[in-house]
Amino acid sequence: MGVVRHDRPARRALDVLAELDEDYAEVLILLDRQAAARRMVANVPRLAGVDLAWVGEPDGDERIVLHHPVQAETDLIDGLVVPAGVGLGGKVLLTRRPLWVSDYCTAPDITHQFATQAATEGIKAMIAVPIAHEGRLLGVLYGANRYQRDFGDRTTRALEQIWSGWATSPSWTSGSGRG
Repeated sequence: MGVVRHDRPARRALDVLAELDEDYAEVLILLDRQAAARRMVANVPRLAGVDLAWVGEPDGDERIVLHHPVQAETDLIDGLVVPAGVGLGGKVLLTRRPLWVSDYCTAPDITHQFATQAATEGIKAMIAVPIAHEGRLLGVLYGANRYQRDFGDRTTRALEQIWSGWATSPSWTSGSGRG
């Protein structure tokens, strides 16, 4: 019986340490832009009802670089450079408003420089929303499906809600932790 009594305080201490470790991880995520971006994008398919997702992060004023693809079948998206005005994300970069297409490769309103990557990944429908805070563009959040679909206000709102909490965190607004 004496051993059991000594185990209880030890277990409680371990529980407290585990809880502190989880809290510490949450704080680090808020301070690390890359970790924050990965965590934000990881939730997009489930919360927005899309097959895959990724984020475009600014690389100067005239382009974004795509990172952190979730549920992608290839590595063609990660690291792709999207100039302003090119493709759907480049158009969002210029207009600073949500846009979507039901078939990326045939959409008449966008350029098709990335049609090969989209076709290889099996992407049909795509939506992109600007991530902004206090008038400053912090990135572009993407969702896509492997079938044709018209996106609407529900999906747009879901994507905006996903990024809204992250757009105000120090990791996004300060630009620290970029790698």
